[in-house]
Amino acid sequence: MVLAEEQVLALGRRLDEAERARRPVPKVTLDYPGMDMEDAYAVQRTIRALKESRGVLVPGYKIGLTSTVKMRPLGVTEPLYGFLTDYGRIADGGEVRLGELIGPRVEMELAFVTCRDLRGPDCDVETVLDATAYVSPAMEILDSRYETSPFDVVAGVADNMSTARYVLGTSRLDPRAVDLALLGAVLRFNDEVVATGAGAAVLGNPAASLAWLVSKLWEHDGYVPAGSVVLTGGFSDALPVAAGDRAIAQFAGVGRASCRFV
Repeated sequence: MVLAEEQVLALGRRLDEAERARRPVPKVTLDYPGMDMEDAYAVQRTIRALKESRGVLVPGYKIGLTSTVKMRPLGVTEPLYGFLTDYGRIADGGEVRLGELIGPRVEMELAFVTCRDLRGPDCDVETVLDATAYVSPAMEILDSRYETSPFDVVAGVADNMSTARYVLGTSRLDPRAVDLALLGAVLRFNDEVVATGAGAAVLGNPAASLAWLVSKLWEHDGYVPAGSVVLTGGFSDALPVAAGDRAIAQFAGVGRASCRFV
């Protein structure tokens, strides 16, 4: 780590307030260009602690940058993660209020809901499948708290990976009932297809993404508790939305998740 404890706390407070006030701020790496990934996760943990001190619940995690093709240009070799909030969940078919966000974007993902704790340094796909109660179609609504500027991974992690809102579909599927790598999905805005993708885009298999998260959390004595919701990574790029848009993510043989932007 490069930052002092008081600097980490100050950055965490700045980003937490930016979300609450819906007011973008300059990237934290502009103030501290030498900060590293350990600093970034420390800032993220500070944001989580601030939220939990106000009574916010953390029902699970999200994993980002799960495409190896996208990792290379950014100079990273593994995904990144953030945490979900209880206030971030939107009912399937429900409304997302744009006035509560800064510049939202949508991507389609597969959500895992766990039935047993997942912990340890060597988690694998089979362990994940054994501990999964079901998978559901999902969409994540991302919302960076930064002023418009090129993405960088350290600033992104500090900002809780742009985590904002998410939608889980009502269908539930045994993850062993379908080949997750070959699972296809289509994202529609207002009945127009805007993106397509497959599970193989998520570290080759969305279950592998969750296995990676478990091993990564172990580095900081963390784990994925039973009953957690984990968004395992985008099947395609995140796309901007506007008021009046209706987004539907349809997963072949699994079901769909939808929401409206108002």
